[in-house]
Amino acid sequence: MADSVKEFLEQTQSCEEVLDCFHGLNGLDKEVYGTVANADKPLTAEEIGEQVDRDRSTAYRSAQRLSDAGFVTRQQQTGSDGGYRYVYSQSDTDTVADEMQEMVNDWQQEMTELIESFRQEY
Repeated sequence: MADSVKEFLEQTQSCEEVLDCFHGLNGLDKEVYGTVANADKPLTAEEIGEQVDRDRSTAYRSAQRLSDAGFVTRQQQTGSDGGYRYVYSQSDTDTVADEMQEMVNDWQQEMTELIESFRQEY
């Protein structure tokens, strides 16, 4: 990651770097997101863990971070034994992209105001 905004803007960015920049997602989170996004059906934490070669609790924590960031949706399913489990599916890509665009717009507005304050102060 770049040390300054100038350095960041001069670098070529990838989708994965954007996810890291906006939400601080780590390598496992990105791998879990790819797994959920490419799945044909919603996945449990155990199924995610099997696919990314991690235990269920590690996969659960990663899926929860993705859910908190809005990249995946968590739904409760009732099992045949009366218990329940959570399954994860990809959130609507356009909605996620729109939210990131809104974050950029908000950040740009804040930076514009700071620059104007700089002009007035100095």
